[in-house]
Amino acid sequence: MPAGVAPFTGFSREMFRFFHDLGMNNYKEWFEQHRMEYLSAVREPMRSFTMELNIRMREMDPELEEIVNPDKAIARINRDVRFSKDKSPYRTNLWITFKRSTPDWQTDPAFYFDIGFDRYSYGVGYYIFTPEMRALMKSVVRSERGVLDNAVNALSKSVFTLGGDRYKRPIDKSLSELEREWCERKSLYIYSEHEPDDVLFTRGLIDRVTNDFLTIKPVYQLFRSIKGG
Repeated sequence: MPAGVAPFTGFSREMFRFFHDLGMNNYKEWFEQHRMEYLSAVREPMRSFTMELNIRMREMDPELEEIVNPDKAIARINRDVRFSKDKSPYRTNLWITFKRSTPDWQTDPAFYFDIGFDRYSYGVGYYIFTPEMRALMKSVVRSERGVLDNAVNALSKSVFTLGGDRYKRPIDKSLSELEREWCERKSLYIYSEHEPDDVLFTRGLIDRVTNDFLTIKPVYQLFRSIKGG
């Protein structure tokens, strides 16, 4: 662990209280008055969790980026409000991502963990799922059917759900319903969402998230297959 990053012992209930209160008082003056609470109850546990989970994630995929500075991996709590109707300056959730180092990271499959004032979730998918990627996915599921079957089987036995908006009408009527499930979406990811539970406040959270990700490794391999391995 880097200097200044403590071992992860679980998140705190104060984190959820902070996010809730921030949602009720989302302005700069309140945040600055409670900055130390944010650092101790939210930021520091998130830094510890990020570093330890990164080690475990890289055992599954050694090509994932090694996180040296957790502050660069964790989302900023400040919102970019330049093009948003909602001018609230702060988020009431934080997330981290684990991805390979690539210039086109937006179309590369990435793992994520997100925690907010009333729930937490984690999963893997694409930030952007382009028409070109949909065509590649169709090619893979038809030419390497075993890759899709392994992903479907793993997903059915996991805590994850397939997500992403589907097109209302078929784009390619030759696709089966199963193939459409994976190929004809505007976005593509799998996710597992939870209300705050006891494991969230212990080190056991690292084991839970890691083990859950391991169960859907065939899904990640399917996602990776359209990016060249």
